[in-house]
Amino acid sequence: MPYSFSSPKYYNILFITFKELACYRKSFRIQICDNCGKYFIPKTAHETKYCDEIFDGSRTCKQIGAELTHKRILEEDSLCKKYRARYQALCKQSSNSNNSKVKELYEQYKKDGAIMLDKYKHNKISSIEFDNWINNMRIRSKI
Repeated sequence: MPYSFSSPKYYNILFITFKELACYRKSFRIQICDNCGKYFIPKTAHETKYCDEIFDGSRTCKQIGAELTHKRILEEDSLCKKYRARYQALCKQSSNSNNSKVKELYEQYKKDGAIMLDKYKHNKISSIEFDNWINNMRIRSKI
């Protein structure tokens, strides 16, 4: 701070501090937590979506934020939910089966599924194409 300031009133000091903070906006970021909606200053220069405040009694927003966002997306988008259900079904079948074709299909789904999901989310393929792809990735249709 290039100057000093004194005042008998607390609010004057608070205002000057805020003014200084606003002037140095480029040296730090103030974010809004995607989980709780509170303002926070991230600890790192990386993009941070969640704060470190306790949210549900024992876990912080950072610890549960991504999980809650993922659940919300699955609830809002039926195709993402269907994609996840097929992934889990293939994973279970792969672990319970000795058939190499089942394991190959699961590995293919893991690899290609991430690409297809990304294309769907970025509107590079239609919902019908994504749905057809998911339907074609069944054990019965491949074996």
